[in-house]
Amino acid sequence: MADQQAELASLLNERILKPIDATPSCGGGDLGEWEVFWSMTEARERLEKEFPGMLEAGNVIEFRDGFHKASVVRDSFPADWCGIVDFAVCHSEYPAACVKDGKDRRRVIFNRREKYPSRCLREITETFLRLPHGWNNYGALRSEVYRAFQRLSDGVTLDV
Repeated sequence: MADQQAELASLLNERILKPIDATPSCGGGDLGEWEVFWSMTEARERLEKEFPGMLEAGNVIEFRDGFHKASVVRDSFPADWCGIVDFAVCHSEYPAACVKDGKDRRRVIFNRREKYPSRCLREITETFLRLPHGWNNYGALRSEVYRAFQRLSDGVTLDV
């Protein structure tokens, strides 16, 4: 069993790491942090297609009712829908790009780094509490609340 696991791990690593090394956008130099992230994300998508039903779904968004692929979330919106989707509670650049789908009038709030969910939930709560008090632009208010929390947390380290 251990030999099979090692062989499978080797095959999966080969499938994931070769595309990263061959990424044309790196120009022969070191890959930037986000080029590596996007390459691994795309490699994961290819693995799921090559081994259907054999892997737990990756690159998913967690909602109250479970985990959903970003493409499924995107496809749940009408093609001409415009508005704001807030994915800021998680590390969500890949799902955000998928849901935005190149549509200029579709705004997606997201994080490029890991986020402390408890802080983000407090930010979202504060945003919703302020909405009825003269704000009519969720995106602008959400940004203002984020900046206010950031000012409060400057220089604060959290033990996790």
